[in-house]
Amino acid sequence: FTRSIQASRDVSVGTTHFLMTTIASLTESLRSAGFMFMLVAVFLVLLLASFIGLFFSRAIRHLRTATKEVNQGNFKIEPPPAISGDVGDLITDFHQMARFLDETTVEKVKLQATEIELKRINENLAKEIDERVQAEYELSKYQNQLEALVDGRTRELQKTNELLKREIRERQQVEDT
Repeated sequence: FTRSIQASRDVSVGTTHFLMTTIASLTESLRSAGFMFMLVAVFLVLLLASFIGLFFSRAIRHLRTATKEVNQGNFKIEPPPAISGDVGDLITDFHQMARFLDETTVEKVKLQATEIELKRINENLAKEIDERVQAEYELSKYQNQLEALVDGRTRELQKTNELLKREIRERQQVEDT
């Protein structure tokens, strides 16, 4: 009777040992599988992060190149393919700024050309004003000379007229006497 208890105890110990070994083996395999799964997940996350980094850095590299072009005076730059989010908004704003700079630069060039033309016209007007002032001065001088000449001749004529009137009176007196 004890033998059967002993045999069942041996079977129980063997089964327990087998179960413990199997559980340990399963735990170890789950650990290594979990570790492998974790390695694969980390690799996929790194791969995804690299792809996202390359995607955004491509847009940033384009912005850097575009900034160099703008600094050299080329405002006609082509935008990169559209992306969404903050980087996309930044790229859109940058290209609007470049277009605005291009328009204001063209307007500035036109204004500078207009300013040069206005300066030339102003110089011509100043020269014409100087010539006119000089001509008015000369006219005034000649007018004064003419007035003096007319005054002198008028006095001479008045004297001559007075002399003639006196002669006429004297002749009339001589004739009357």
